[in-house]
This record gives sequence, structure tokens and C-alpha cells, in this order.
Amino acid sequence: MRWLYFISGLVGSVMMSGGLILFLMKHRAKKRRTFLFRLAETLTIAVTTGLPLACLAYLWANRLFWSDLPDRSLFEIRSFFIIWALSLIHAAVRNFTGRPQKGWNEQCCVFAAFALALCPLDFITRNVNSFLSGFDVYKTVDLTALCLGAIALFIHRRLIAL
Repeated sequence: MRWLYFISGLVGSVMMSGGLILFLMKHRAKKRRTFLFRLAETLTIAVTTGLPLACLAYLWANRLFWSDLPDRSLFEIRSFFIIWALSLIHAAVRNFTGRPQKGWNEQCCVFAAFALALCPLDFITRNVNSFLSGFDVYKTVDLTALCLGAIALFIHRRLIAL
């Protein structure tokens, strides 16, 4: 049942992101230089690539902060919002300097790198015996991150070709 919720969430996210991107493509020719269009593209980049990047930052923080750290959950949540804010700032800088394509490309590349490196990070930070025994939630998250990282790498390669 959890997988059904997860797949439904992914499909809904792809549908909303696709709608945002199609909106931008439709209005790009006429309104490319306007402030509101650049703001819309900035927010689209921050939501479409920045939010998943922030989720990966949360997973990285979960693996890198030691378990007996006081207020560990607070640090994990802060890492999520800091990375999301940085992706918003990055998208704004790229858009308002006239290079939105580079903003999309760079954030896709960073997402792919973080997603593909999550499994090796998990292998380094977890106990070897627990890593090799059975199929648990960590391995499922790692496998999902690997798949999403491969998709992001494919999108990154396609953006370079454009």
C-alpha cells in the first residue's frame, strides 16, 4: 500500500512539473524578458529541481549527523530548508542574468550527483552487517534514489544537447 502512495505522489509531482514547464514553454517567446516571467521560471526551477534536491539533503543529513546529536531532527530540517533556499537563490541568479537553461542544467546535475552518491554514503555510514542483511527501508530508499539519480542524469544529458 505504501508503494501505491509513493507512485501516486511521483505521478502527481511529474504532472504538476510538466504543467509548469509547458506553461513556461508556451509563454517564453513573448514574455521572456519580463520580470513576472523570470520570477515564474525561478519559482519553477526551485520547486521542480530544488525541492527534490532539498529532500536529498535531508536524507544526506540523516546519514551524516550522528544519532546521539542533541536536536538532530532540527538540524535535518534546517538542512532541508537551507538547501531549498540556496536552490531558489541559484535559480534567481541564473534567471535574472539571462541564463535559465544553465540553472535547470546545473540543478539537475547536482541532484543526479547527490542521488547517485546516496547509496555509497549509506554503505560508508552504516554498519556493514546491517547493510548486508536483508532488504530494509534504507535499501529501498537508496534504490529509489539511484533510479531518480539516473533519470536526472539522463535529463541533464538531454539539456546539454539542447
